Amino acid sequence: MRFELKECIVLERLNRFVAKVLIDNKETLVHIRNTGRLPELLQTGAKGLLEKKEGGKYQWHLKAVNKNGYWVYIDSLLAPKLFLDFAKKEGLFDIKSLKLEPKYGDSHKFDILINNHIVIETKSVNLVKEGIAMFPDAPSERGTKHVELLKNIYKTKEYKPMIVFVVQRPDAKVFKPNEETDKAFSKALKEAKDMGIDILCFDCYTSENEIFIKGQIPKAF
Repeated sequence: MRFELKECIVLERLNRFVAKVLIDNKETLVHIRNTGRLPELLQTGAKGLLEKKEGGKYQWHLKAVNKNGYWVYIDSLLAPKLFLDFAKKEGLFDIKSLKLEPKYGDSHKFDILINNHIVIETKSVNLVKEGIAMFPDAPSERGTKHVELLKNIYKTKEYKPMIVFVVQRPDAKVFKPNEETDKAFSKALKEAKDMGIDILCFDCYTSENEIFIKGQIPKAF
C-alpha cells in the first residue's frame, strides 16, 4: 500500500485520539487512529508521517512514526487491508465471496469473512522489544472479548475462526502476547492456540510512503 505522506515532528500526545505535532514549523493538532499507549513511539522530537484527512475536526492523521531508523505505521485500520492484500497476492484462500466488517450477533463486527465460512479478526501490532513483537501494549478488555468470542465460534463450528497479527514495522523476529501488560488476553490467546484456532503473525516492509506484509514470523508461545 502506497500513500502520499507529509513529514512532521511529534511534540506530545494530548489524549487517546489527538497529538500535537510540528508541520512546517507550525504547531498543529492531528488525529491518531490507535487506542494503544504507544509510549515508546510517541516521544517528543520523534519524526512522524501525516496523511491528509477528508472531513472531520482535524486536517491530518498521524500515519507513522520513526523508531530506531524504522518507520512504524500506527494506523490500526491498516491491519485487515494489509492482510487481505497479502492473502490475495499469495493465494492463501480460494476467495469466492468476501465481506468486510461482517456483523455477528447484535453488537460485534469481525474484520473479514471469506466464503461465508472463514471469519478473521486482525490486530495491528506496533510494539517490538529486542526483536519480539507483542500485543497489546495496554490492557485490552475488547481484545480479550474478541478472542473469547472466536473460541466459542470454534466450539460451535459455526465458522472457521482465524486470528491474524500484523506487525506494522520491519524489525520483529517473533511474536508473543504481552503477558506482562495483559494477562487475561494472553491467557485467552494461548487457550485459542491450544484449541486449534489458526493464529498467524506477519511482519511488514515499511518506508516513508509504503507498507506491505513481507511474510510470516514465528510464534513464541
